[in-house]
Amino acid sequence: MKVRARVRGADRFGCAIDGLEVQAPDRRVPPEAVGDTLRRQAERLRDRNTGLPERLKVHEVDPGLGTGVLRSRPDEMRGRRYSEVRLKGGHQAEVERYEYRPRESRRHAIPHELTHEALERLADDLAETVKG
Repeated sequence: MKVRARVRGADRFGCAIDGLEVQAPDRRVPPEAVGDTLRRQAERLRDRNTGLPERLKVHEVDPGLGTGVLRSRPDEMRGRRYSEVRLKGGHQAEVERYEYRPRESRRHAIPHELTHEALERLADDLAETVKG
């Protein structure tokens, strides 16, 4: 399992990350099974997420592209800020945080501020999701 965090800063209580990526490099999912695998992974992560501040909702699963997207549930978003998890090929997951800016009609990536414990839980959740 490979885990990579893009750390912006840290102190003794927590850290700010620009993203977290987890890969199971030895896991290969046959192309015909990617859709079902992504659906199961998305549902599992939706149901078990413990590292993010909001619960997740499955936004999209596209077997043709081999991707799935989960986002913070709208009723739990903090202002216009939300988390997005992207699943890729049945063997990779990455999470980033965004803020929607209505005046610009677009979103911007922002740092995820997490305690060290929450970051560890998030990495564990993503690893459990992609390992199979």
